[in-house]
Amino acid sequence: MGDEMLVDSEEGLKALIHDCRPQEQYTFLMEALCNEMPNDVKTKAISLLKAAILGIKAEKRYMYLSSCLPTLLKRCTACDHGLDHFVERLEALKELALIFPQASKELDTEDDEEKARKKMQGKVMQSMVSAFLLKLLQKAFPLLMPVTALDLESATVASEQRGKLKLLHGSGFRESHVTCLCNLAQAAARSSPRAMLALLEEMDLGDPQGDGGGDLEISPLSLAIFVLMAEQVPQKMFPYVLPLCISKLRRVNVLMRSCYVLLCNAEVTPNVVNLGDLAGGLEDPQVLPQASPSPCYAQRALLVFAASATLFSGATLAALKSSTCRWHPKLLFRKVLDGLTSTDDVEHKARGMLFQKCSLAMRAFDWTPRSELYLEIIKGSRVDAVIGSVVTLFKDDWWSEVTKTQKESELLELRLQLLKARCCGKPY
Repeated sequence: MGDEMLVDSEEGLKALIHDCRPQEQYTFLMEALCNEMPNDVKTKAISLLKAAILGIKAEKRYMYLSSCLPTLLKRCTACDHGLDHFVERLEALKELALIFPQASKELDTEDDEEKARKKMQGKVMQSMVSAFLLKLLQKAFPLLMPVTALDLESATVASEQRGKLKLLHGSGFRESHVTCLCNLAQAAARSSPRAMLALLEEMDLGDPQGDGGGDLEISPLSLAIFVLMAEQVPQKMFPYVLPLCISKLRRVNVLMRSCYVLLCNAEVTPNVVNLGDLAGGLEDPQVLPQASPSPCYAQRALLVFAASATLFSGATLAALKSSTCRWHPKLLFRKVLDGLTSTDDVEHKARGMLFQKCSLAMRAFDWTPRSELYLEIIKGSRVDAVIGSVVTLFKDDWWSEVTKTQKESELLELRLQLLKARCCGKPY
């Protein structure tokens, strides 16, 4: 079998692996999947690959995981023949991945040391499979839940007063596609050796655009998308939603971490290869190349932020950084304001409502941390509209503090804060 091998039919696949041992079938099918292959045949090849892996002894299957899943993630996640075929492919990939952690449960041994080793091996496989499924979710999400704009829920005055916003979905939006995404997310949560809530509370903010360290590592974006699913379609995601019993502090931590990660990824194109990107041209002359849709992460993040506004209070925003505030407000609010002014497809009234919510949230801080927050945004933002708006907020709140302060020491501190604002190097 050489690099030029091309399989273009299901019969060709079956002939390729006929009378071969499971290990040989695995090798031949992986090589075939790495070469050009029609979409429907590739999905069938994934099913045959699953059967081949099931034919391998349970104690040896783990040896194939680290080569199988990353290859499938790179070579078999192209939406190259319509969304319905893509959904079918995702289901096949999910079913294949889930056989690996199942293998560790099939092992039966009496030796305690061997049991401990197999248990640890099983947890490693669970972690890798969970990461694989979350990466699939990350790749599929922009395509199966397309968004075109962020708007008010309705055009009524009552809606404006309630502050209800909604995402406008694209023409390709279908409930069956949402169900597919939920199935992926739930399978990832079930496979994970750690509780999903623990993973969400520790979402990495240091490298929000990173892949988590590798193909089979959990990325911050995949966790943020999991939160989006849990918040937008909780009925379909139950029981993998944020529990009602957790404190407001923990809920704010998860939602604001997700919001920050989404805003940081707003300019990143969806990590899905489309037909026009494939080497070798079109498989079907009747199918035209389609540009990857914008993931609209900024619009989705702004909706999460708006929906979280009721959680902002003096209790949840007591400090800018502490054991109870682990989501870095200085970074988050700057990102929200920058995203609010620079993001397309946000309706004008929705934009004003979001700025009002952001202002109220910042004003929930006590004056000292609030002034630090204002100054950090003024110094860090590169958007003139954001700088001007925050300077106005600072001046209004500063004067309010001056009028109710009588102690000379406190007035001196307020004067120093005003000097800091003037020394930020901004023309205001």
